[in-house]
Amino acid sequence: MNPQPEFDPARSDAIRRMLVETVAAGQSFGAAAAPTPASAPRRRHRKAGIIVVVAVLTALVGSGTAALALNGSAWFEAAPPAPATTTAAPTSPEPTAAPSTAPPTPTAAPIPAAPVSRVPSTCEKLLPVAEAEATLGTGLQPATTESFDNPVHYTDRRLGALECSFSANGSLDYDQPQFTVEIVPGVSATQYSSVVNGEGWGPGSTPEDTITPGAFSACTDAVPYLCGFIARVGDYGVSLFVRVPPETALTSDQQEQIRRSFVSLVSTAESFPAAAPLWQPQGVTLTGASTCAGLASDDQLAARFDASEVSIYKSDEGEYDFSRFHAGSNVGAFWCSWDLDRGAQGVSISVLPGGASYFDELRASDPSLSWRAAPGYPGVAYLAEAGVSTRLSILVDGGWVELGVPTTTAADTLPGFAATVLANVAKR
Repeated sequence: MNPQPEFDPARSDAIRRMLVETVAAGQSFGAAAAPTPASAPRRRHRKAGIIVVVAVLTALVGSGTAALALNGSAWFEAAPPAPATTTAAPTSPEPTAAPSTAPPTPTAAPIPAAPVSRVPSTCEKLLPVAEAEATLGTGLQPATTESFDNPVHYTDRRLGALECSFSANGSLDYDQPQFTVEIVPGVSATQYSSVVNGEGWGPGSTPEDTITPGAFSACTDAVPYLCGFIARVGDYGVSLFVRVPPETALTSDQQEQIRRSFVSLVSTAESFPAAAPLWQPQGVTLTGASTCAGLASDDQLAARFDASEVSIYKSDEGEYDFSRFHAGSNVGAFWCSWDLDRGAQGVSISVLPGGASYFDELRASDPSLSWRAAPGYPGVAYLAEAGVSTRLSILVDGGWVELGVPTTTAADTLPGFAATVLANVAKR
């Protein structure tokens, strides 16, 4: 056993001062360096001070001097040293799961099952009913848009348009005073030009460039009295039409009030952002057509109906274009009717890609047609007789295709005719 060294107060005091000064030097250095942004040098000097202390202690521990310097009197007092105690290592707490900080997974907006409005406004914001009533001097109520027996009648709604109609009795009959506002998104300059330079506007209209460049108005005293305004604002087609019964006419004050309503309408449309993307059915959809030949060629019609002469009777153009701003080509909507052998037979085709959801609306609007299921066709199909014609509506790939043929030949011609048309308008 090594003998315990004698306690030397002077040496012990010298060692104590050395330790205190070394530690103090490290602290002073750190305090002086605190304002300096670089912290790494401070850490290196502090570690150096600690290393010096450890080295001194290590050198002295072998002779027991370090222990004596720190508490020398405890070794030389008469009382025996305190018994050693054992300190248990601290027990680590049970690990707990840290709260999750991951952001919640965003929930995707549900995809609509049918076309939706792409106009960022409402009817009341575009034209308050009270304002329209004050102009016409009568009470108004929302009016139901008339339905036609043709899928392309729904083209503008398929495009995401917003139409607001009001009349005295809720119908759009010509003998009722009425207001109609329509805004169609995605209208090109070419499409707008075809409207204002075509039938219904043309030379008889009045330029309204002070409202917005390219705007026009037209008021006529024909039966019924009609006053309308039209413009293209950004990529939105904007229109306002007012009708009054045949026995009345709009006064100059009323016409000025209508003009002010249109100015407000244009101002609202100017604040719209670019139109939202066009809704499309999920999966494969129809391509549609933009010409009569795109629906069925003359040769296909002649062969299918054993006709020697084929001529177009009416088509989805000009005054027969059901889209207010002639924008049906944006979705491939088109219709056409033909005379075969100079009126001996008549057939028709219409297609509205993405418009299958409107069939039920048409079906409900005209109870005179008794639609029945027609098995054997792609998708879901229905048949109905209308006078001397038989109509076949096929709802397939989210679209709506309708064919019209003479009832006398329907059983023989419809299956093959449908196959030809569906091949022409299908996704390519």
